[in-house]
Amino acid sequence: MGFTKVETEVIGLWAACGSLDSMVNHALLKLVGGQSAREVRFETSTHQQLFNILLLDFLEKVDVTLTGEQGSCLDVLDGACRTASFDENGSVELLAKPVNDLRTWLNAEITVGTWLPSIHQQLDLKIQRQESIYICGNMSKHNLARLTGAAKRLDEILHRHGIRVGYVKALHVLDDFYVRFHEDIFEYHSTVITELLNNIRWGIHDYLIPEYLGAKVQDANDPIKYSYRYPELVTDDFAKSCYWDLMNTVRRKPYMERFTANSLWKQGY
Repeated sequence: MGFTKVETEVIGLWAACGSLDSMVNHALLKLVGGQSAREVRFETSTHQQLFNILLLDFLEKVDVTLTGEQGSCLDVLDGACRTASFDENGSVELLAKPVNDLRTWLNAEITVGTWLPSIHQQLDLKIQRQESIYICGNMSKHNLARLTGAAKRLDEILHRHGIRVGYVKALHVLDDFYVRFHEDIFEYHSTVITELLNNIRWGIHDYLIPEYLGAKVQDANDPIKYSYRYPELVTDDFAKSCYWDLMNTVRRKPYMERFTANSLWKQGY
C-alpha cells in the first residue's frame, strides 16, 4: 500500500504521539518539586523498568511501510520536520528543536566509574547514553535466553576498553552492568529524559495547533459534536483515522504539563 507524503507524516506523528503518551503520563511517573525545578519519581522499580522498556521501543526501528522511515520514532519525527506538511509560520521549528535536543543528549558519550565483579574489573566506562538505554531496556524486557544481542553490544563496549570476554561471558556481566546503569544511572537520568520526551510531545502539539484550528468544524446545533476537514492529500481510510486521532490529541493536550528538570539532575553523567 502506498501513502502520500502527507499521509505518511500523519501516520508517523500519530505513532510517535502514542509512544510518547505511553511514557510521559501521571500513571507511570509523578513530578515533585517546584515548576522550575521538577523531579521524576516512579512508584515502584517495576514502573521504572516499564519506562525503560517503552523508551527502548521508542528508539528502535518502526515499520517503514507505514512511516516512510527506516529508523525509530525519533527518525520518524525528523522526517516529519523535513516534510513539514502542516507548517505555518515556522511552527515546525517548535518540534524540530526538542527532537534535536533529545538526539544530541542520547548520542553524547559519558564516563561512568563502574565495578564489574563478574570479571573483577573496575574501570571508567565510556559509553553513549543510548547504548546503556539499549542494554538496560532489553534486560528489563527479556529473559536471559533473549539477551544475546545485549551481551554482544556489551562485549563490543568492553572491547573498546581493552577488555575481551566474548559475548557468552558478557551474559554474566550483564547483571553487573544493569545494577550500575539501570538502578543507578538510568534512575538519575529519568528526570532529564522525561523533560526531553515531554518537550517533544508538546512540540508535536504546538506544531499542529494551526492545522487543528483550521480543520475543526463545530456542529452549529450541538456544542459537543464536531468533525475535521481532512487535508486534500489524506484520502486513505487508515490515514484518515490517524489524522482524526492526531487532531484529538491536540484537542485534549499532552498528559504531562510543561516542566523544567531540577538542575541537580543535569550535572552528572
